[in-house]
Amino acid sequence: MSKHKVQPPPDDARAATAAETLRQGGLVLLPTETVYGVAASAADPAAVARLRAMGARGLLTWHAPSAQAVIDALNITAPVHLRLIDRWLPGPVRLLVEVSDAAAVEARIHAAPGALASADPVVSVRVPGYEPARRLIERAGVPIVVAGVPAMGLGDGRTPRPISGVDFTIDDGPTKLGLASTGVRLTRAGGYSVESAAAVPAADIHKSMTRRVLFVCTGNTCRSPMAEAIARQLLEREGVAGEFASAVSAGVGASGSSPATPEAIDALGRLGVAAPAHRSRRVTRDMVDEAEAVYAMTAAHRDAILNIAPGARDKIELLDPEGTDIEDPIGMGQTVYDRTAERMLRLVRDRLRERGLIRE
Repeated sequence: MSKHKVQPPPDDARAATAAETLRQGGLVLLPTETVYGVAASAADPAAVARLRAMGARGLLTWHAPSAQAVIDALNITAPVHLRLIDRWLPGPVRLLVEVSDAAAVEARIHAAPGALASADPVVSVRVPGYEPARRLIERAGVPIVVAGVPAMGLGDGRTPRPISGVDFTIDDGPTKLGLASTGVRLTRAGGYSVESAAAVPAADIHKSMTRRVLFVCTGNTCRSPMAEAIARQLLEREGVAGEFASAVSAGVGASGSSPATPEAIDALGRLGVAAPAHRSRRVTRDMVDEAEAVYAMTAAHRDAILNIAPGARDKIELLDPEGTDIEDPIGMGQTVYDRTAERMLRLVRDRLRERGLIRE
């Protein structure tokens, strides 16, 4: 290769030179949103060998141009895996995907044998959140593997620095995050685990993967707390393996921090549902945004939620799919509470089933 060159900020000519360097078997120092990494063509065994000789150890990470490319190449079908990809790719997350045949993945992306292989076997892949990096990867027209500068023992990777053996450096100044990508393992059983939390805290990964269902009434002391308690028990006892789900409740007119009414607690007890340790709270836009489905007890509640979160229309429904309100039982006596709870048990079960959260 030609003498090492450093080029300052992005332009088309620089990207073209970097892409050609990769196609010709050269090594390129490129920025992502996390840290700088040394890139090589996975289709060129000599380039991969050079990368390893510089200090790249263990798995090399395929940097894919898009999330769909990852799904297609690794034949990802598990709902949890697809949801994680939807949440985090592109972004500062590296997936460690358990596969039955790494060689087949290499063949699908036209990588050289052994470029992605490991003893497990596991394929490491990410889609950079930094758009210029994705454009370069796509422009190169060959599969790209990257080793992070910190992992190679060549510095913290936050800013570019001359590295012996690199043929072309893209200098975009300090990276946005300055931390390595967070590693998340996708298991063959369809689940996931956070292997190494860095740029993204493990708690943020788990939060993003939890499917929340929100129930809303007026004061959040009888109808919605009963629906929440019923849903939680159903999810615990009948939840689909691999799914992470939770139920919460709130009220459009809730004030203070009131417990569930005694009648609501008694009605739940008659259904064999554990009474919640509940305190009322007012529904907020954040609650609506975090939920994948919002079930209102009445049409008036639905309209009130829409006033708070007008962009959430597609996920706000009445709990009763027939469009019938669930009237407030407060002050109506225990018999009415019992009938309301029995009705909600049927409706909540049906709603969770239609979302695939509990078994048929």
